[in-house]
Amino acid sequence: MNLTPIDAALQWIDQLEAKKVRSDLEEWQFQALKLYRSGKVKTIDEGLGLAVGPGEAALKFCNVSRVAERNRLIREIGKLLDLPTMKKARVMSEAMHRSVPDVESREAQILLIKLRNLCQGSSLSLKEIRIYEIMNGKGCDLSVMNSAK
Repeated sequence: MNLTPIDAALQWIDQLEAKKVRSDLEEWQFQALKLYRSGKVKTIDEGLGLAVGPGEAALKFCNVSRVAERNRLIREIGKLLDLPTMKKARVMSEAMHRSVPDVESREAQILLIKLRNLCQGSSLSLKEIRIYEIMNGKGCDLSVMNSAK
């Protein structure tokens, strides 16, 4: 079946509308689609509550989720590397900026590659001191970012 994006969105609304009981996630989607369909919001992002204003690019969903993924990888790699903390930070910084160094743990090596791929060509690369802070729990707190809106 070849659905156009419009047909798919209309079917999505119909399916959600037909449900007598919707989960919180389904209700969120349904309300956003209704707002967008009625023209009360300009974009589906706005209907979902994900739109940001000028100067708030750091709060865009794509940016917040990439920072959260980077921080998650940093913490996970930090647990896997059997090195002093600052040396762990140096290894991760090198992976972000230059190339993935050889490490003993295969799992850590794979995660370092994922970290490099995520950070390459973006502003997500960090210096050692910031990596150290994230490993120690001073990372991006999404609830703080959400309340800043």
